[in-house]
Amino acid sequence: MKKYYINLFLLLFIILISTDYIYSKDSRKKDTILLGYIQDTEDTDWKKSQAISVKKYARDYDISLLFVNSKGHVNSQRKAISEFIRRGVDYIAIVPVAIEQVQDLLNEANDKGIQIIICNGNNDITTEKYSFIKSHINNNFYKQGVISAQWFMANNNITNINMLNIVELKDTDNINNSDIRSDGFFDTLIANNINIEKITLETKHGGNSISGITNIINEKIENNKNIDIIFFHNEQTAIDSIGFLMDYNDTINIRNIDIISVGTSKAFFNFIKYGFIDLSVENSPMIGRSLIKTILDLDNKKDIPKLIYVDDGLFDIDVIKNEYSNRPY
Repeated sequence: MKKYYINLFLLLFIILISTDYIYSKDSRKKDTILLGYIQDTEDTDWKKSQAISVKKYARDYDISLLFVNSKGHVNSQRKAISEFIRRGVDYIAIVPVAIEQVQDLLNEANDKGIQIIICNGNNDITTEKYSFIKSHINNNFYKQGVISAQWFMANNNITNINMLNIVELKDTDNINNSDIRSDGFFDTLIANNINIEKITLETKHGGNSISGITNIINEKIENNKNIDIIFFHNEQTAIDSIGFLMDYNDTINIRNIDIISVGTSKAFFNFIKYGFIDLSVENSPMIGRSLIKTILDLDNKKDIPKLIYVDDGLFDIDVIKNEYSNRPY
């Protein structure tokens, strides 16, 4: 008899596993939304924070979440989409590694009634180009440039400025985002009748950013010209460069240069706290709130924007006095 019950238990256990009880749509509480979310990678603090925000808001709003970290591999994303289709999720949200290489599966999911949301994809991923997308949640790179320029104008007497000498270091890993942010920054300055002389470098954090700045500063010194603004489009490039810039402090007063950088982490805020960087323009990873709100709106049959922007902010020395201890990443 004991052997009979053991065998019966094993049989029930096998049936339980084979029906994917833990994740299957039928096993959820009534009316619970099932979201399949695919992260491209978690190899940086920024990406880890992005993933944490999605998990937090899904939990807070009682949404069943199937989370996959694809570790930068398209094949992993394809397998995850196929699995989400099989399990009959209500929504798929994905940070795509390469949208073209998962397009066929996302189309298939859409055809089966699963609604697709793109998170932090390239700026050319639009609902017009990819009709299966319900919405694209992203950062507003143009606005980041605009508010950075507005901060500069509010903190400097621009009526006394004949010419602004600006050195800009764009991020080769995210060149499209850098270009859009740059447009917002310079469009705003020009709209306020500020004359600009700029030098733009496309850099990857590390050696070529430092050698590029070296050449520019040496040239400015030789020609007895100032640098008014250095704008970094990458947090790590700024960090790599700060120590080097301080070596030039006796020749060209770095403290008189407004150093602006994209930067979001608490570690980066230390450079503002101690006066090495004047302004951090946030490129926020916290997409969770926007994503879950979008899903709830769709579930309630509300119209949603085709493009939804995450809230980004500006952080100077006054702001981070209050923000620093509250920073989640």
